[in-house]
Amino acid sequence: MGKESDVPRTIGIDTGGTFTDLVLVEGDELFVAKVPSTPDDPSRAIAAGLARLLGEARDGNAKTRRGDHVVHGTTVALNALLTGNTATVALVTNAGFRDLIEIGRQARPELYALHPIKPEPLVDRRRRFELAQRTWPDADGNGFVETQRPSRAQERELVRRLRASGAQSIAVCLLHSWAAPEIEERVGELVAALALPTTLSARILPEHREFERFSTAIVNAALAPLMRDYLDRLSTRVGRARLSVLQSAGGTLTAAVAAR
Repeated sequence: MGKESDVPRTIGIDTGGTFTDLVLVEGDELFVAKVPSTPDDPSRAIAAGLARLLGEARDGNAKTRRGDHVVHGTTVALNALLTGNTATVALVTNAGFRDLIEIGRQARPELYALHPIKPEPLVDRRRRFELAQRTWPDADGNGFVETQRPSRAQERELVRRLRASGAQSIAVCLLHSWAAPEIEERVGELVAALALPTTLSARILPEHREFERFSTAIVNAALAPLMRDYLDRLSTRVGRARLSVLQSAGGTLTAAVAAR
């Protein structure tokens, strides 16, 4: 392989249930490695595969160099969602709308079932907190105006209840925030003192239709602590290389953005 800083190197990594596959491209050369996966912590298998391809540095991590680019495809988030091993989430939403995520829409497998079977929501009802806030389209139809805003005492009570809830992550989902994101940004600043991963629905999916936006934000909140911890470990294991994560829709995200 080339000397330090000779040729840019890209390492593609795919973690599977049984094996973790690595492909190193260096100039015109191609190198591959296959190692057993470590489901309890997939980053351990990645470290072993990188050490096989690149050697091991003195600190025990992969012997990468500046300019290397590691591109990682992972199902850590998907597996956590499918198995229910997600973070404990608290939801902040408008007064009167905490059950919206369970009501959903009319679309369901058996429309006329008298006793429909519904999936368990990712947020327990006792961890759904209501805020006395409302935003409506203005009279001219050109924007939105805030018609109700919580008092300082109500905001302090919300923070107190969130702190006592045992939540590991927070989803902030307010009506019309897709058009007026500042209302969620304000709540995000309010709960920042709790030092918990906080997902604002208007950042994740800035589109109308509350059920879809709220559900997407809650899923993100349920996975954020898990992905943050995993990608923090992986960032250390890849040493000096730049780490990117594949998106399901194509393209890549930086590890920092993916963790968020």
